[in-house]
Amino acid sequence: MNTRFLTPALAAVLLVLAGCVGSNMKITSFEALGGKTIGLVSVGAVPAKQAKVVAESIKAEPGKIIEYSRRSDAILAVLSGKADGITCPSFVAEYYAKRNNQLTVVEPAVKIPFKVIMVVRKEEESLRNQINQAMQLLNESGRLQSLESEWITNLPVNSEPANIGQVNSTGARTVKVGISGDFPPLDYISADGRPAGFNVAFMSEIGTHLDVRFDFVSVESAARFTALASGKIDVIFFHFKSEQAPGLFDFDENKWITTNPYFEYQGDYFLVKK
Repeated sequence: MNTRFLTPALAAVLLVLAGCVGSNMKITSFEALGGKTIGLVSVGAVPAKQAKVVAESIKAEPGKIIEYSRRSDAILAVLSGKADGITCPSFVAEYYAKRNNQLTVVEPAVKIPFKVIMVVRKEEESLRNQINQAMQLLNESGRLQSLESEWITNLPVNSEPANIGQVNSTGARTVKVGISGDFPPLDYISADGRPAGFNVAFMSEIGTHLDVRFDFVSVESAARFTALASGKIDVIFFHFKSEQAPGLFDFDENKWITTNPYFEYQGDYFLVKK
């Protein structure tokens, strides 16, 4: 800033205001994130496409994009000022904002609906069909809605999902389900490292219908498809798609197939520091 022709008092005021632009300014809209440092959790998307989606959502170029392996690391980046905001599915952003009074949610002007699905290897079409059938039964009976109400919509703010642990089942077949804990309260891992909440309750219901034991395996979000390809897991519990945001993932239909949706949400929000 050139302060040569300004009075000392006015120059000082302008310098203070200039210093306020950035991390000290409250972010109340997507557009305000232009030029800011934005964090996101790597979910296996093509980096260039993911950056393009961010730029399109804020209608500007971000100053910097930082990828984190875990949601917890991204949250800490916002709280410490290393990132001005992080992208989160709407329900994830609301989950954290309700539990941390230092965080707040910034919603987009236009919300894009996303559907949550599971992914299996193409040769596991029979498993995919069985999961679909079980989900349909849970939906028709109203059980899916009651699980959503208990573990997502009406989950108490002052308590975390119960530590249910592994699905204890004497199923004839064991299927390994990959979870990351990065999408609470749907995909949740408790502080002691055990899966809990909706993912366990939901898969337990499906396992009962199919006579299958579901064992949970913790994997990083970006490594989910690698784990699926290698056989480390048989099912990716949390994935998403939107007809209004195609092409974000290079989804190889020769390798993967998806289940029907089991949950819907209103696209990505931003979590920022108050």
